[in-house]
Amino acid sequence: RPASVVIRPPTEPLVEGSQTRLECVAAGAYPSAVIVWEKTLAGRSTVLKATSLRLGEVTSSWLTLVPEAEDHGATLTCRAHNPNIPVHAATTSTALQITFAPRVTLRLGYNLQTRPVTEGEDVYFECEVASNPPPHAITWYKDVSTGTSRLGGDAQPQRWCVGLQQQPGAADGETDLSWQLHLRRHQHTGHHHQ
Repeated sequence: RPASVVIRPPTEPLVEGSQTRLECVAAGAYPSAVIVWEKTLAGRSTVLKATSLRLGEVTSSWLTLVPEAEDHGATLTCRAHNPNIPVHAATTSTALQITFAPRVTLRLGYNLQTRPVTEGEDVYFECEVASNPPPHAITWYKDVSTGTSRLGGDAQPQRWCVGLQQQPGAADGETDLSWQLHLRRHQHTGHHHQ
């Protein structure tokens, strides 16, 4: 089997939707090695098409990849074997780090479910954000008669109270974060409290 197998990282970060090329080099096999690329995600492996050049004891293989957000965290493996001894392979792997824009999912809180909201009642919404790198700020908006107003921070619309907190289990550095909005509608006009 080959004496060494190396994946050479791309010169630029992997970005969702942007084509990139990765190279795997296997050396020290005679005849020169056959290289196979595999991507493993959620326990499922897929063989990827690539272009190879075999020269002496060295085989170089180039993989053209257009990464998707779902590829973030997937394992990319380069497997090289002597064509005469395919059962003895040398492998190397790397975890894909994909930069991708936020995906946002908004859900009703546990206290709403399918029943209507009663005036004066506390209301909860949950916003789940998947992105890499993780978001540095979450801003909530609500349509009111004057247009779209921001919830949270200094620009709160009148007669709404907002409490925003990161849900337990969403640690720094994770790509999937869950945030909860606590929204209270006052029955009477007046000052609102945080």
